[in-house]
Amino acid sequence: MKKNAKISKRGNVRMTCNVLCAALFTYHLSLLTSSCTDWTDHYDEGPATGADLTVMDLLEKSGQTADFATQVRQAGYADLLASSQALTVFAPIQSPNAADVRRMVANHIARHIYPASTPQSVGIEMLNGKIYHFSPFSKALPASNGVVHLLETQIPYVNNLYEHIETRPELSELYSFIHRFDEVKFDVDDSVEIDIDGQGRPVYDSIWVSYNRLLEHPVYGLGSIAREDSTYTMLLPTNEAWQQAYDRIAPSFKVYDEASSVADSLQDIRTRLAIVENLIYRTPSLLTPHSPAASQQWHCLALPLAQLRQPGDLGQASHRGG
Repeated sequence: MKKNAKISKRGNVRMTCNVLCAALFTYHLSLLTSSCTDWTDHYDEGPATGADLTVMDLLEKSGQTADFATQVRQAGYADLLASSQALTVFAPIQSPNAADVRRMVANHIARHIYPASTPQSVGIEMLNGKIYHFSPFSKALPASNGVVHLLETQIPYVNNLYEHIETRPELSELYSFIHRFDEVKFDVDDSVEIDIDGQGRPVYDSIWVSYNRLLEHPVYGLGSIAREDSTYTMLLPTNEAWQQAYDRIAPSFKVYDEASSVADSLQDIRTRLAIVENLIYRTPSLLTPHSPAASQQWHCLALPLAQLRQPGDLGQASHRGG
């Protein structure tokens, strides 16, 4: 399902940054997604007989969730909640408050149907990839395309590592480079074939997902820090540290090409890849003084704890996903 993106491996390059931030993200996951072979398989548990309102209809017609329904429309998710896709919505009955409405709303919507009988051990993945465990469930309100659970308050939004990088101005150089590789892909496994067109081709109730080939490529990916299904430690160079490393490393990647623009472009991308390739570690051992750790690219690093700034120094970059 994922595109093949060739990202060349290079020799390890040592980088000494003025400022490094160690960020640890921890979560609990119980994976609950499945491929669907027919329409009925798309539902984990069907809605009650006679439910003729969509999830969006329920939100708008209930006085308890009218404010949330307005924010769903503002966020651009109204069409999704009125579609034929199977969805679960955790709707706060108190007026939700959020600076980023779209991000807040996506934090309350899950694909597939999770009835009130869903055990606490099941991790429920929201549209934004965050995973939560609920106990106890509220009474489920059945809809024609899913179910609505009423919550007293909104679910708190906690940044993962990628979001932390995105929202910190002093990390904008790092974010700008990683963001180059962001794309949206068609999710074949979770999309449902609902018809055949006039030329005999399948028509899907389509689901699209975010994908970053630099981070998530199955062979060359540095670490899926935007997904909350693994534990990572990451070194985050500030813009000042990034520029110092770039200036020092770039001469090592100087190439010749008849077109100077091509040579400059190759030197730039190789330099930036050399900076980021050993920033992400799958183990939290970096938080232990003098303990070595292997990056996703198998570069070993051991730094005294005094050389690392803790997550709180640059804001919260260490969070639970649930």
